[in-house]
Amino acid sequence: MLFSLPTIRQLIESRTMRQYIKRHGYGITGSIACGKSTVLRMIKKLGYPTFNADHFSHEITKVGQPGWHALKTMFGREYFDRDGELNRAKLRKLLITPKLGRQAKKRIEKALHPLIDHELQRSVAKLASSSQPEKIFFYEAALIFEKRIAHRFCEVIVIYANPEDQIQWLSSRDRLSPEDAQLMIAAQMPQEDKKKQATRSISSSCSLAELELRVRQLLEDIANHRKSLTS
Repeated sequence: MLFSLPTIRQLIESRTMRQYIKRHGYGITGSIACGKSTVLRMIKKLGYPTFNADHFSHEITKVGQPGWHALKTMFGREYFDRDGELNRAKLRKLLITPKLGRQAKKRIEKALHPLIDHELQRSVAKLASSSQPEKIFFYEAALIFEKRIAHRFCEVIVIYANPEDQIQWLSSRDRLSPEDAQLMIAAQMPQEDKKKQATRSISSSCSLAELELRVRQLLEDIANHRKSLTS
């Protein structure tokens, strides 16, 4: 084992854990509907540990979980189904409402992001104490730059797409009108701003076969870079 600390919680709180993430962690980010999750799945298929902020968000907002309680206190029963499940589609519509949506988004992020961060560090702690602690890992999150956490990772990779593809993919995925899709996209940091802050970037406006080739090249470039640092 890499660490001898007796509990996961102690791993989370230690300086050693922060150093571990900085040494082995690669952030993957980008605007909405740009192929981040597709890239992450390809990386996972190639044998690398991966973590996903959206997955953590869904887990902590399941019925009875801390995020679920926070949102229910915040919004009341109006945004929950009869069985208690969070009505995510209704909440998404609120978030594209001018002014009200921006305020709601800030409140949600303030409540959920510490919980998501806790889940990430808990998962990374398990990886660090596994039989393969030296493996690099990838963490997908939409707001790495917005939340000013890019410095926590070894590198941050931006996935981007042509605006036309982005609108089409978002409309199809979330069953939105092109107008609502544009509103959701406009509410986020522009893709070009993210690309300027990234260490590396990949365009997902291509076939899946081509995208997989680009992902393989990305991983090869990272491996070569890491070797050069130790040679």
